[in-house]
Amino acid sequence: MTDITARLPAGLSERIESISSQITARGGRAIDYAIGGIPFLSAASKALPFAYETAEMRREQQDNEREPGEQSLSGWWLRSQDSWHQGAGAKFQESRSEAVASARFFDSQGVDPWTEGELKLLRRMVQATPASTEARCLWTVDNDLYLGVGDSVKKTTIGGGAVTNLHSAAGETFTDVVAGNDRWYGVTNAEIVYSGLVGGGGVSNWPLTNTDPTPSVPPQILWAKHRLWAVSGRHVWVVNVEDVSGTAQAAKYDYPSLDWVYTSIAEGPQCVYLAGYSGAESSIQKITLDTTGDVPTLNAGITTATLPAGERVQRIAVLAGQWLCMVTSRGIRLAAIGADGELQYGPLIVEPTNVVEGAAISSWDRWFWVSLRTSDGQCRTYRLDTAQVFDDGTAAYARDVEIEVTGYVTDLAVSGGRVVAAVSTGAYPSEAPVKYYYQHVTELVTSGFIQFGRVRYRTTEPKIFKFFQVEVEPLSGSIAVDAILPNDTTNRFRIWDVQGTADLDQAALPASLGPQRSMGFKFTLTRAPDPTKGPIVHSYSVKSLPAVKPQRLIQLPLMCYDRETWRTGQEWGSDGFSRDRLAALQAIEDSGDLVLWQDFSSAEPTGRQVRIDKVTFQQISPPPAPRSEVGYGGVVVLVLRSMD
Repeated sequence: MTDITARLPAGLSERIESISSQITARGGRAIDYAIGGIPFLSAASKALPFAYETAEMRREQQDNEREPGEQSLSGWWLRSQDSWHQGAGAKFQESRSEAVASARFFDSQGVDPWTEGELKLLRRMVQATPASTEARCLWTVDNDLYLGVGDSVKKTTIGGGAVTNLHSAAGETFTDVVAGNDRWYGVTNAEIVYSGLVGGGGVSNWPLTNTDPTPSVPPQILWAKHRLWAVSGRHVWVVNVEDVSGTAQAAKYDYPSLDWVYTSIAEGPQCVYLAGYSGAESSIQKITLDTTGDVPTLNAGITTATLPAGERVQRIAVLAGQWLCMVTSRGIRLAAIGADGELQYGPLIVEPTNVVEGAAISSWDRWFWVSLRTSDGQCRTYRLDTAQVFDDGTAAYARDVEIEVTGYVTDLAVSGGRVVAAVSTGAYPSEAPVKYYYQHVTELVTSGFIQFGRVRYRTTEPKIFKFFQVEVEPLSGSIAVDAILPNDTTNRFRIWDVQGTADLDQAALPASLGPQRSMGFKFTLTRAPDPTKGPIVHSYSVKSLPAVKPQRLIQLPLMCYDRETWRTGQEWGSDGFSRDRLAALQAIEDSGDLVLWQDFSSAEPTGRQVRIDKVTFQQISPPPAPRSEVGYGGVVVLVLRSMD
């Protein structure tokens, strides 16, 4: 037997409870309707019909959003995007709290999003010609390229060309090299620093005094604060390049912990930064110059940034004296440099699940380029834009050049916006000579993709995604677009490949995708047969319709008298029964809560959840006597709104 009662927001009077309990026992056979267990007979008539109608789903609204336009359109729900220069990492295109123009996306590969209002393919990486193909470490000065190749330092130009052997150190391996306009410097695994003129000629060397065991991280050098710095193990040297060749160099600073390892050096505006680690502890120290005397001297290292336990900083670089980028065993962080050289770093900007260690870093203009070594051997590089640093301390980033070999980057340099990378294809840590690659001046990668943030229109209610439109330059190559469902299923629904077409036709999404709470989209850009040409995208837009189940408005005329003859022929009721039921309905309306409405004319009167939008009580004749509780009544007209 169906239980027709339901908890009321307001309590039932004893009279209603008594009547309701009898209705329950009879399964509702004596009445037409029950509202939260309160019994009623129908009062439907020609003048007051029982009626259903669909509630209005769209209502007129004034556009008060900070970014006007899309939310003002009637009928269609529209979402568009016309720039992606704020980088990757946005899972959703719009936030839940505000509708602002988004210039971020989720992920990409082989795509350049950094020009505002434009998407295009990156220039491809090319392996150097055989004559200059090997390099473990490298350094660029304009178009000149200095390479550490096994036991030798060589000079060539980016993109290949004549190779000059500047020096060979038999039995040693060059682990780092730097150069200026006049001289080059290199350091080997034997902890010996070499230097010579960039045009070739005699070479000087300075051994670094160190009695500790051979460190796990190769020696590094850097020209900073008009000095040549070197680090190896826990020691820091400032090499006196004016000393006679062969003069041993004593360390200027020794970290107290014997197992400390310095990994990288960077020049700040007021100091020199040194990165290192010991076990699970890792930090960045600064060394400043004491200028109180006639000759500047070095102060001891001061810790200015400590990383979370277990995270090691492995490469650092400074840009414009304002930002320090650190590459760690977990990913990439950005730190702001204070007036005194103190560092304030933010959360991890990039944290790939398979990252093993930070491999290399370089900077140019307003950008950092960072390479990470991954467990699956991807030669992956990221670019960070310091012109777009967000409130949380992160910065705009995107995947940049990739080299399609299994291995890891050993060193990285950027000159004039062109990336040069040394790449090992051996198992880490490989001691075999590694290849170097450079970014082509004009030729593009074969293809690339960009996955945009999911569109949800700031609501999780289902939507029917209908049409997709793209604005492009006259087409070179092709553009394929995929719809990505919330479960990450990918559905390709259109490819545009008619060359020279600027006005691409609108693409219809498959009806089989059905209503979705959100949907992502992915472009795959493929270059033209001419390798210097590819698609250029300016914007896209998607049109949708709400797929929310409409609400029903139910007009329900009900008899509401003290005494009524029910369908069984039996008279029910008592003095005050009408007023009690009316008061209960008004209490439900006041509460705004849901209530169970049951129609006992249906075969299965299980009922549905409704809200009372309106209660109207009508009397067509005066009551029996003033202030009388006897014979009171009339017709109640309810407007119910379905909520299931």
